[in-house]
Amino acid sequence: MIGHDAVTRVPHGGYTRSNGQTKCSGCCHGVVITQDQLSPDTMGAMPWTALLGPTILAATLLILPGLLISLASGLRGFAAVSYAPALSVTTISVAALATGFLNVGWGWPVVAAAAVVLALLAWGVSVALRRLFAAPDAGTVRPSLGQRLRDEAPLWVGLAAAFVLLTRHVRNILDRPDAFSQTFDNIFHLSAIRYIFATGNASPFDIGLMTTPPGNPSAFYPTAFHDTASLVMASFPDTVTLPTNGVLLVTVALIWPLSCLALVRAIVPLSWPTAVATGVLAASFSAFPILLLDFGVLYPNLFGLALVPALMALVVQGFRLGTGEALEPWRAWCFLVASLPGLAVAHPNTLMTLVAIAIPMIVAALWRTVVRHRRGETSTRTLILALLAALVTGVVIRQLWVYVRPDEAAATWPPITTIPSALGQAILNAPDQSRAAWLLSLVALIGLLSVRRLRLGWLAASWGIIVALWLVIAGAGPTPFRTALVGIWYNDPWRFSATLPMVALPLAAVGVHRVVLAAQDALDRHRDRVRVPPAAALVALTLLVPGILVAGTQRASYMNEAVDNASQMYALTPESPLVTTDEYAILSLAAEQVPADAVVATNPWNGSSMAWALKGIHTTTTHVLYTASPDLEIVNESLDDAATSPATCDALDRLDVQYALDFGDREVHGAHHPMPGFDSLDTARGFELVAEQGDAALFRITACR
Repeated sequence: MIGHDAVTRVPHGGYTRSNGQTKCSGCCHGVVITQDQLSPDTMGAMPWTALLGPTILAATLLILPGLLISLASGLRGFAAVSYAPALSVTTISVAALATGFLNVGWGWPVVAAAAVVLALLAWGVSVALRRLFAAPDAGTVRPSLGQRLRDEAPLWVGLAAAFVLLTRHVRNILDRPDAFSQTFDNIFHLSAIRYIFATGNASPFDIGLMTTPPGNPSAFYPTAFHDTASLVMASFPDTVTLPTNGVLLVTVALIWPLSCLALVRAIVPLSWPTAVATGVLAASFSAFPILLLDFGVLYPNLFGLALVPALMALVVQGFRLGTGEALEPWRAWCFLVASLPGLAVAHPNTLMTLVAIAIPMIVAALWRTVVRHRRGETSTRTLILALLAALVTGVVIRQLWVYVRPDEAAATWPPITTIPSALGQAILNAPDQSRAAWLLSLVALIGLLSVRRLRLGWLAASWGIIVALWLVIAGAGPTPFRTALVGIWYNDPWRFSATLPMVALPLAAVGVHRVVLAAQDALDRHRDRVRVPPAAALVALTLLVPGILVAGTQRASYMNEAVDNASQMYALTPESPLVTTDEYAILSLAAEQVPADAVVATNPWNGSSMAWALKGIHTTTTHVLYTASPDLEIVNESLDDAATSPATCDALDRLDVQYALDFGDREVHGAHHPMPGFDSLDTARGFELVAEQGDAALFRITACR
């Protein structure tokens, strides 16, 4: 377990308060802890450059392993980069699983070794399949690096536009680089990152050991995000928030737009205006990624959903359903299969989101095979194989739908609106109950009306499936049918609402594509009267179309409201729901005063267990959902009776608990979960006050000496 390299053990002695100071008496030799020293205002503002190192490291980790694999498979240019994150997440996930089975310590060397092994495997498979599927006369000449850069320049500019806009959103939400989400789920997420970093155990099958006594079974939990952040933390061990925010920024501002551009590029040919506009669109939905930074916080869902569009692109290319970029189908399927393990370990319900979106693609591909057979373009054998493949796929999807879901006891979320209202929210891209995104919805509607002409009916059907699931989860009453259909997403409307942009964004991009084509057609028809050189017209459209989107989305009321709401969840204030300014000050002091081998008694509901996540102090609890050992149950029930209870002292001794944090009765959810052992620490015998600020206090336990 991680300890403090420079912790001064405080001699045992009593503490008394006088004149706004907390003074040491006994044998502390005149140490004085003042209220000013405890104030977080004295910490100073951290510069944003502090986030630069963790962000670069996170980007390296989430791009380079997958890029090595994609290059070994024969991909080059933007395609190699756009599919790299999904392959990197698989590499990290496979490495994490391997450490669990092989009992190997977790770290960068393990991921590097996994990347090399997977790249060699990818190279071998690619060579074999290229020989098997390549046409005899397939002697195409690869474009030069310069030609590729010129051809793909619109994509890189679109990515840059998205990165700038999304980085701005993240900066406005966090407000400071070391901010942390003041939400229920973040108690677990930051603790899990700290746990993986401290123990070297990154297996998704072992993370439950953090919240259960030794010897208890541990269930699977999606840890791809936590594993990644822990690797960044290895280079920044003094903080958990900067590595977390570095991975967060890379996920939101780099992986997500890369994924979106890969999808739109597979669906339609990307011109300069459409490519740059797609980058803007990636930063224009309030439901993703912003909502998942607000609600929860749901890092695993955020991580997985950011990859979904890229995997959709692989399905599109595998079935040849688009008119844009066309990877060889065998290559697309290989990349998809290689990416699915990472998506599942990011979060299983993001895998099921991909499955739901892909159902119309499967049907469309089967229908096209039937049509080609009727025309005599394919053999009966091919048709039969396609029918069998569709049947097997349907059986697999049904089984996945039944088994890839949380326990029903965890799927307790009720609907939040009516079905008609939910439909309006989906159409107006306001599933998070924010204001309507009018311009975004208009271009998405244009895309919806254009799919038939562009032979993209499957995209409309995929949108329809996600919207139908949204109507059930957001507006239907709690029934077994609702759970059977959407229990995969915990019956949680807020969580599921983030999936709508997965299909709304490509529709909006198709709408932009259609508008650009119409504008170019109009210029061609009236070229005699409008004497604009084609190059000038292209530049004008490239500036005008994305510019209109920026003006109509980035400062629109729905976007400002979403960012403002999310930013409130990262503010460290006297009234923060998880850790207040007073409590953070006590945690900072505890990091200096509590010995490295000591354990602090905590109540996770009031935020005191964040001492482990934020400061690396060993605590009795790391999350509100935990299995208490018999000793911990005694401590929770009778800690303040330690002076008169030998059983309590025995439990404290076995747990090595030497300190206690008292953060009062206010809980992160505003509920009340009694923990009687913490009710009267301030008046109980055998508890010496180390420091106090507001309602937060740190006590040394002397009752059992």
